[in-house]
Amino acid sequence: PSCTTPFNDNPPEFDSPSYFTPVTKSVKVGTRLIRIVVEYLITGGNSSSKFKLDKTSGWITVASSLTSDMNRFFLIDLTANDRGNPPLSSRTSVRVAVTEENHHTPEFSQSQISATVPESLVVGTAIRTLSARDKDKEMNGLITYNITSGNDRGLFLLNSKTGVLSLAHPLDFEDKIQHDLRVSATDGGWIAKTSYVSVTVHVNDVNDNPPVFEPDEYFPIVQENVPSGTTVVKMNATDRDSGPSAVMAYVIQSSDSDLFVIDPNTGIITTQGFLDYEAKQVYHLTVKAFNVPDEERCSFANVNIQLKGANEYVPRFVSKQYYFEISEAAPKGAVVGEVFASDRDQGNDGVVYYLIFGKSRKKGFGINRKTGQIYVTGTLDREKEEKISLKVLAKNSGSIRGADIDEVFVNITILDANDPPVFTQELYDVQVSEGLSPGGLVTFVSAEDSDSVPSWSRFSYSIAPKFDQNVFTINPKTGQVSVAAELDRETTPVYNLTVLAVDTGTPPATGSTTLIVNLEDINDNGPTLTTAYAEVMENQRAGIAVATLTASDTDLPPNQGPFLFSLLGSGSDRFHCSLIPSSSGLLHALTVNPQLPVIPACSLAAESISIKQTCLRIYKLKYI
Repeated sequence: PSCTTPFNDNPPEFDSPSYFTPVTKSVKVGTRLIRIVVEYLITGGNSSSKFKLDKTSGWITVASSLTSDMNRFFLIDLTANDRGNPPLSSRTSVRVAVTEENHHTPEFSQSQISATVPESLVVGTAIRTLSARDKDKEMNGLITYNITSGNDRGLFLLNSKTGVLSLAHPLDFEDKIQHDLRVSATDGGWIAKTSYVSVTVHVNDVNDNPPVFEPDEYFPIVQENVPSGTTVVKMNATDRDSGPSAVMAYVIQSSDSDLFVIDPNTGIITTQGFLDYEAKQVYHLTVKAFNVPDEERCSFANVNIQLKGANEYVPRFVSKQYYFEISEAAPKGAVVGEVFASDRDQGNDGVVYYLIFGKSRKKGFGINRKTGQIYVTGTLDREKEEKISLKVLAKNSGSIRGADIDEVFVNITILDANDPPVFTQELYDVQVSEGLSPGGLVTFVSAEDSDSVPSWSRFSYSIAPKFDQNVFTINPKTGQVSVAAELDRETTPVYNLTVLAVDTGTPPATGSTTLIVNLEDINDNGPTLTTAYAEVMENQRAGIAVATLTASDTDLPPNQGPFLFSLLGSGSDRFHCSLIPSSSGLLHALTVNPQLPVIPACSLAAESISIKQTCLRIYKLKYI
């Protein structure tokens, strides 16, 4: 394998092509002046060994006293060498100026400076000249001015050399009336010294904002026939200016009537003369707010005065009584009828509102308070209440004060609807024997229909089609439910039927109930032997147990065990059965003949002790 040695083609680089630092003549030996960050050597300009370079940290420090070198410049050449192959280098220079010691701090002539200007001051105008003195000479006595805080939006400009403070952006008294600035004066020493002064600029208001209405449109309401001098509305205008600049007056600039006047100082509009609602309902005024005496700064507002008529008349129903009919099957929201009352007043005073009053509110009806339309809100039942009388009031807006209403009775007849037949029981639960023969009675169901129309009250019974109608049947007239086929509890112990009562209406209405038929067990199933084969070893003693006999019965107690076991037919002379407490039996060998490898099959019988039922089964035994 071969490897490539990197070629050093990048020389070290300085941060700057040259450096400069001032230093006072009284600086102590060892003081750090400037740091150059690369590998370097002083290669020139340090013949007097006034300075020393720390190759590790890059700091150039004072190596000997500079007291005698006042106002002298030293130019130090630095060379930086890397350690590459080939080694590369770069050069730079550092200028060191030896200066006088900075003894004094600039001093302002005042500790607090203030100036007052109008908010209309033109941008660029000088506000104040700030002056500070420094007793040092040359650079140490050269002062630079600067605004250090309070000029966040740059409203002011400070000349850094002359100290002249001027306006950079327009002022607004309504936005801010005083600006607090902090100004610094910094000398030009190597270790600069700074002093500060607070400058407060006060802004005087000028009339630069017109009055403004808030809101700029008014909609007062005045009752007709009010006395002259009644207050209609108070106009509200504000001026962002202050003092004399904010003084304003009001005047009605235009109007379609001379029935209103305005107070020029307060802006209150009052009536003068007689207001008649029937003659005119709405008046339009334009009000002007202006500065005094400068009327050019002004604004306008519209005033729309609406007269309110006096309620002179009471609503009256056009009929003394109302008669309506509605079916008891009508859904909620169904309209029954409409009542109407009139009012001779105009405007809002002539608007009529309707309501159902007193106990009538609980009769299952509601009324539209604006239209007088009566509608169904509850469930109607003609059989409970055929005639309903509602007390309805007609009134104007506001509370009832006595004789300001009219009332009428609304008579509603509830018409019969085809209601479904209703069973006397919601659930029928009966028990019958599974041995009940077809045609046997299960139970009777009964329903009633109280409709007044004959065709609606006649009905017939049936069993819902989804159920097995081949097992049960029902007499459509009498409601007698009978067995239609053989029953077997072991197959279906419970039947859940839905019985219907359907009337002859158009369309027919149907009522339903649930019939649960529980079958009672009878002993209609014999025992079943579950053991059919056994083996016995030869040369066993007589009486040895050969097998445990078990049997089962699908009937319920007491139609099950215990059981008796017996042997019948061929081979029964060689074995006998005995009963054990668990309703099982033991088969014993009487004689064992090894010459007969297979005992002939014999019949084994199991018999229920409590209720006689016998089961026969062929049983095979084999010698081993």
